[in-house]
Amino acid sequence: MARGMTLVERARSRSSRRARDDRIPGRDSAGTVHLVRTLRDPLFESSRASAPREACGVLLGSVHGARFHVDAVLRAVNVASGTDRFELDPGDIVRAEIEARRRGLELVGFWHSHPHAPAIPSADDERAAWPGTLCVIVSLFAEPAIRAWCSVEGRLLEVPLEVRLGA
Repeated sequence: MARGMTLVERARSRSSRRARDDRIPGRDSAGTVHLVRTLRDPLFESSRASAPREACGVLLGSVHGARFHVDAVLRAVNVASGTDRFELDPGDIVRAEIEARRRGLELVGFWHSHPHAPAIPSADDERAAWPGTLCVIVSLFAEPAIRAWCSVEGRLLEVPLEVRLGA
């Protein structure tokens, strides 16, 4: 471990290096996200169970060029105070990194819910996003929806989300 760095800081540092290695798209495009259909329902179920608080978690999968493949959705504890914010428990991020390695996957992003707002990133979401990773937002507002965003050069760009039957 680098001297003075926590495990979460190391994970974020690895993510930042990934953002610079041309595996993510440029500033005008954010690629595509492939999500297996069986992962969609648990996102909505976790989000509904946590309402009115925001639910949150980690996305595991792989990145191929500008294509993100989400193979696992893990739920995390929201340690933020209030109902309109989320902050993942750092221990859950470390456990997700360990689980990703065990499965031969990588941490490709994070997800959270907006119980009372559309699936559009807030200013806080934009500030908290890790470079080169996904930010998937599950909205329970009006018409439930899931939308994906990718942090590219300090801003979140929407990524087309394709839900597929299988891997």
